[in-house]
Amino acid sequence: MGRALSETLKDRRARLVAIEAAAEMVVRYDGPGEVIQADAMAFDFESFDLGVCFLLLMFLPVSRRAAFVQKLRQRIKPSGALIVFDKCEAATGYPATVLWRLTLAGKVSAGVDPAEIVAKELSLGGVQRPITADIVGDDAIEWFRFGEFAGWLLEGATADHGAAPG
Repeated sequence: MGRALSETLKDRRARLVAIEAAAEMVVRYDGPGEVIQADAMAFDFESFDLGVCFLLLMFLPVSRRAAFVQKLRQRIKPSGALIVFDKCEAATGYPATVLWRLTLAGKVSAGVDPAEIVAKELSLGGVQRPITADIVGDDAIEWFRFGEFAGWLLEGATADHGAAPG
């Protein structure tokens, strides 16, 4: 995410703080800003203009996800936002099969070795639990969807309208 936002961060003189729980990922981080090794659920976030949860919620305990999103919503500065992008529960029936195959085809066409795809999928069993849309709240604006992945925008309060919705 940091590399993708690099030019925007530079142009806007914005500061990026990446939070990563895994030490092995922290040492591999080569994007802009700073990276902090920490458990996101326990981290004391500063107020922010824009927060991004990218493929995070699916790794948090199901029972604590809604409270974590609410905690972040309380840190959004007036007129700021939180973007959530995550894996959702799969569709059912034949559409689920089609979407799964499209996901696999996309990974293969991006040059990922099929053996790596299978190994990663098997390693995620019991660790990764897709989210449900209710976690982000009824007022979240869905801006992206492809197969099992979706993105939402959660707006903060405007400067003249009080606290963020929750």
